[in-house]
Amino acid sequence: MEYPQYVTHIQSILSSFMPGESELTREKADELGSHLLALDVVNPNERKRGHHQTVAVYREQGTWSPVTIHWQTDDAGRIRYVRIHAPKFVKEYGEE
Repeated sequence: MEYPQYVTHIQSILSSFMPGESELTREKADELGSHLLALDVVNPNERKRGHHQTVAVYREQGTWSPVTIHWQTDDAGRIRYVRIHAPKFVKEYGEE
């Protein structure tokens, strides 16, 4: 897996928690955060360790709203910290 596919994989996981471009709830964000921290996928780009991000959108009352995931990987490339920004909340998981 190359780095672009790695980011696309994380984005597809995010989208799976927002089926049909629905809003990401706080409860689903908790599940997503736990899922990402337990994920057995390693960042394939050894030179790109540290900070990453991706975005998905959902439609609310005719307006597109973003949900952004920021995550950090450790030296081995595993996710160790996740921050989820949604229009109604920000949640953090793991250790920064």
